[in-house]
Amino acid sequence: MRVAIVCDWYLPRFGGIENHLRDLTVDLVRAGIDVEVLTPMPGPSTVDGVKVTRLCDETLPDGGYTFPPPPQATSLRDLGFYIDMFFGRRKPTAYQRLRDALTADRFDLAHVHFGNSPFAFAAARHAVRIGLPTITTFHSMIGHFQIIAAFGLRYLLDIPAWPVRHFAVSSVERESLRPLLGAAPVGILHNGTDSAFWADGGTVARPPSGPIEILAASRLHMRKRLGALIDTVVAVANRRGAADFRLTIAGDGPAMDELRRRIERHRADGFITLAGRLPASELRAMHKRSHLFVVPAHLESFCLAALEARCSGLPVLAMGDTGVRDFLEPGKDSILVDDDAALGRALEQFLDDPTLQAGLIDGASLPPEGFDHKDVAAAHIRLYDEILSGGRVKTAPRSAAEPANGIHKSVD
Repeated sequence: MRVAIVCDWYLPRFGGIENHLRDLTVDLVRAGIDVEVLTPMPGPSTVDGVKVTRLCDETLPDGGYTFPPPPQATSLRDLGFYIDMFFGRRKPTAYQRLRDALTADRFDLAHVHFGNSPFAFAAARHAVRIGLPTITTFHSMIGHFQIIAAFGLRYLLDIPAWPVRHFAVSSVERESLRPLLGAAPVGILHNGTDSAFWADGGTVARPPSGPIEILAASRLHMRKRLGALIDTVVAVANRRGAADFRLTIAGDGPAMDELRRRIERHRADGFITLAGRLPASELRAMHKRSHLFVVPAHLESFCLAALEARCSGLPVLAMGDTGVRDFLEPGKDSILVDDDAALGRALEQFLDDPTLQAGLIDGASLPPEGFDHKDVAAAHIRLYDEILSGGRVKTAPRSAAEPANGIHKSVD
C-alpha cells in the first residue's frame, strides 16, 4: 500500500497539525505502510524514519521562497508563502512539483490534510482529476470571514461533487464544514497522542495549601484568545485576590509580545507567567504540578494540547463549542462553558470548592479511551484497506495504460 500524505504544514514547523502528522506517519510506517509525505515546507528528507519529499528547492534552507514560511502560523507572513507555492520565482513551483509527484503513478492513495490553506485544496483537486483515490482530513474550524470564502470555494470548485472521502477531526468541526462541503458525507478521524507518555511521571497533585496552579499551553496566536484569558484571570484576581492561584501560559508564537504587554498593563506578572515553548518532558512535568488546564479559544477543531493535559490526569476548563467535547466528560473530568464570563465564574468556583477540585482530578485520573496515537493509526489503516480493497475503476484514469498491479481503484 503506497500512500501519499499531502500537507501544507509539516515539521520542522511547529503546531498541532504537524505533531499529529509526525505521530501518524511514524505509526503507519511501523505498521508496514509505504508512506511518503509531500509538503511545500523546507526541511530534512526524513523525519523519524518517514520519507518526506520537500516540494521546494531542497538545496536551500529556506526552500528558495521569496517569503519563507515562519516557524509557526502568523497569518500575514503565511499569505506570502501561499503565493510562493503557486507563483514563486523559482521553477518549478511547489504546486508544479506536487502535480508531477502525484501523476508519477507511484501512489495507490492520496490523503490530503487541510489547514484552511489553498495548497491542500489544489492538491485534492489534482488528485481527483487524475483519478487517484483520495481522502481529505480537515484540521481547522471554518469561522468568521472564512465562512464566506468557504461558500465561494464550494461553488467555484464544486467540492461536494468530488469523488473523495471527507473527514473531520471532531464532531464540532464536521458541522463547521457545511458551508464548504454542503451535504457531502463527512466522517471523523480523531487526532491522537502518546497517552502512555503523558500519563507517565506520577499523578496530578491534589490542590496544596499553597497557590492553585492553572495552566494553558498553546501556540501564541490571536485565534487562541490567550489575551482574553489573561483579562478574565485578572478580573477573577481583582474580585478575590491573586495570592491563592497562579496562571502559567506555555508556548510561543507571534502574539508573545502582545501578551507580555497585556500582563504588564494589568500589573499581573506576580501571578501570570509566560513560560515560552517547553520540551514535551518539561510540559508533562508542569501538567503534574498543575491542577486545572484552561482552553479559552472557540475555534478549536480538536485541541491536542487539551488531550495531552487530560492524558496527564489534568482536568480541563474549556469552551463547549470546540472539539474537546469528543474526549471530555463535563462534570467528571472537565467544565465546559459558553463564553468568557462563564469561564471566569467556573474558574472562581473551582478555586473556592475543594470538593470540586478533588472530584475533577479524580475523574481525570485515567486517559480517555481510543485517543492513543496507535488507535488513531489503526483507524487510518482500516480506512485505507476499505478504500483500496474495492478494486473499482478509477474516476479519471491517469493514462490509457493499466497500472503496474493491473487493478484500478477509486472511492465512493
